[in-house]
Amino acid sequence: SARLLPSKTLEIIVNLSNKFEFIPGDYLYLNCSDISTLEWHPFNMIRQTKNNDIVLHIKSYDAWTEKLYEIVIGSFKEKNKLDLDLRVDGPYGSSSENISKAEHAILVGVGHGISKMAPILQDIALKIKNNPEAVKLKKVDLFWLIENQTYFEWFTKFLHEIQNEEKLNIFNYNIFFIDKSPHQVNEKMMYMS
Repeated sequence: SARLLPSKTLEIIVNLSNKFEFIPGDYLYLNCSDISTLEWHPFNMIRQTKNNDIVLHIKSYDAWTEKLYEIVIGSFKEKNKLDLDLRVDGPYGSSSENISKAEHAILVGVGHGISKMAPILQDIALKIKNNPEAVKLKKVDLFWLIENQTYFEWFTKFLHEIQNEEKLNIFNYNIFFIDKSPHQVNEKMMYMS
């Protein structure tokens, strides 16, 4: 299934026949034979449903994701039913499993790389809600460098949902708009210690 999110972003729910386990921050490779049988694209897994389906948020930003967006919109207009042939390879990553063991976490994202932070923040919020004694975190600072408002609407909506749903006071968000693309940031930024 799929639903439309702000900023030309799709939420795609991928049904998997086997049990699929991942850690927040992991990613997978997705292939859609309706677009190409050879191309695989990496996407961060946002969460897992109660039925063990995987939720992906896919921003329409290149030829492949634009084609996927068009297919989904077309399916809604024509049949009101989505029937995609999706293949999954993964999960990969697991770089975030120790974050909740620290007292202060600093997360940094640039451009669409911020999508990796979404499941990590959501996991922290759920751990605090379900078992606050097991979480040592007292403060989470998120720094996001963004070139334009492409992801801004989607991600700020996501942050608002986490903050309101869990009523947490440990998150501190710092969002900076820059005038260069993410791969040019090292030309603009200065390191300070």
